[in-house]
Amino acid sequence: MNKRLTILTFLVTTLCSTGMAQTQDIREATREINKVKLDGSYIWAEGTSRKNEKDALSNALAVLNFEVQNWLKTLDQKEVTGVVMPTNDQCMKIDTQRGSLYRTFVYVAKDQIMPLQKNEKVVVVEKAQPKPAKKGSKEELKSEYEPIYEPSPFEQKLLTVKKSNEMATFIKQNGIKRHGKYKERPEQGKYYLFVYNKQGEIPTCLMFADGILTNVATGKEDSFDNYKGCGAHWLFEETK
Repeated sequence: MNKRLTILTFLVTTLCSTGMAQTQDIREATREINKVKLDGSYIWAEGTSRKNEKDALSNALAVLNFEVQNWLKTLDQKEVTGVVMPTNDQCMKIDTQRGSLYRTFVYVAKDQIMPLQKNEKVVVVEKAQPKPAKKGSKEELKSEYEPIYEPSPFEQKLLTVKKSNEMATFIKQNGIKRHGKYKERPEQGKYYLFVYNKQGEIPTCLMFADGILTNVATGKEDSFDNYKGCGAHWLFEETK
């Protein structure tokens, strides 16, 4: 059975519009973010980028999609093949900065998420945008499906580690023998990096393969330079 989930999103681009949440004072944004994190009624994620807010938003939404999938698994949902999740005004965002990086925090209320069971169908209609009607014309509303990248089972485990003090437990529980400090990382092969900051948080996990670093949560090419001031711990996935 195909276990890949697909996220059905509405009006993703509207999150980038000026009508949504604006870039806020960093202290105020941090207070709002911490408030959401402590509220168990939301699922949240964040993304960063050196390019722009739009790229940070794209990264954050990819992580949010993964977090929604992970939450559904905790509910012991049977034969879930997809999920309907609003990403317009019901999925809120906060734009701020982390050093020189653009940072976007996104969150969605759990009661706005609807899992779809096997063989279940749904028709989604977006909100119509007001515009002058032309005589004899017909207005059509389009539904937009956004497939998402799905990390491997091992990578999904990696993404559950949120604090640097949890790394040792993860390594022990998964029987990982080959691991070490970033400066001692291998020059070849495929391995992963836990990237951690001075606050003891793990903002991302990266995969190294064929000389390229990939963001585990988004599946997009990434760079360690995007995480200034961070350290890292490398590890191999142990195979049986």
